[in-house]
Amino acid sequence: MFTVRAAVMLHVQPSTTAIELLKLDVEGFELSALDGARRLLCSGAIRRIVLEWSDATRENLECPAHDGLRRLVQLGYTLSDIVPDAPAIIS
Repeated sequence: MFTVRAAVMLHVQPSTTAIELLKLDVEGFELSALDGARRLLCSGAIRRIVLEWSDATRENLECPAHDGLRRLVQLGYTLSDIVPDAPAIIS
């Protein structure tokens, strides 16, 4: 059995916490959620991130969620897609 802790990302101190997996399912508000995790992302405290996307979000390249993905790439994260033969999420 595993214990899963939930916390408000603004309150987590990057110097004392290593986060193996951050799971976000925020229906188009990925950019806002990632903004809230900025300190943790920039410090490298978050090792892996799983984002769940709807087809509408994936297809709408003007959706702010895509800016969140670009920000992750700029911070050194690698994007992978679990949907076979899916179009690129960002270019």
